[in-house]
Amino acid sequence: MPSVMPEIDRVTLKLTIRRLEQITLNTAPAIHEYCLDGWILRASGTATHRSNSVTILSDSTLALPEKIQRCESWFRQHQQPVIFRLNEALAPADLDEILAAQGYAKNSESMVMTVDGSAVCGASVLPTGVRLVECDMVESLRELHQLKGNSPEMAQREIVRQMQWRGPQIVLNLRSIDGLACTGMARIEDGHVGLFDIFTPVEQRGHRFAATLISYLLAWGLEHGAAAAILQVLEANQSAINVYQRLGFVPRYRYWSRVGPELR
Repeated sequence: MPSVMPEIDRVTLKLTIRRLEQITLNTAPAIHEYCLDGWILRASGTATHRSNSVTILSDSTLALPEKIQRCESWFRQHQQPVIFRLNEALAPADLDEILAAQGYAKNSESMVMTVDGSAVCGASVLPTGVRLVECDMVESLRELHQLKGNSPEMAQREIVRQMQWRGPQIVLNLRSIDGLACTGMARIEDGHVGLFDIFTPVEQRGHRFAATLISYLLAWGLEHGAAAAILQVLEANQSAINVYQRLGFVPRYRYWSRVGPELR
């Protein structure tokens, strides 16, 4: 008689990933959101895939071709291209193949990483000449988008999106005489502190500013009741992954995007 353990493991993995997906959806709010038969459709007019895509949380009762068409219709109403975020645990087995056959291009392969609070060290000592500043979210986002070369219109849409969040959060900057050394934001949801918008200007890289700033964001989260930390990172961003791994983060699962033909 075959063992049932592999199936139990798959069920446990599925439940764990669903919980982490819900945490990341809640902490990365969208301006528009619609629930469709266990799928979450979100549109914000910004660059963040998680807030402008279809996320699959539960099994489908509708036939996949009909469901895909309904997703396309909803995004058409919001004048946005369709993006599906997929992972092997929650997506229907044949959905990726169907989307590929319909011209959806695969991109943005990412991973979700977590670290248990017991493995987190205390906040790092600030480098000489660098100070830690707690910032207003709106002003920090405007500066961040300016540094990234994004338009004021895009920055404003991102501010509107981020202001949908109503839970605990903090925005911290490291600043030196040369200006911004690193910025980042943390939010708490379901026992986790989520890290977002970690950014170091090109001219400031190589000084471990990101690791220092993250240590303060983690310390804040643990002080405010979080028992673990979570973040998302592009798999191609190896330098960021290296920083997170040195801080104790480990990969939990991977996901990828299928982008509708209108974006190509």
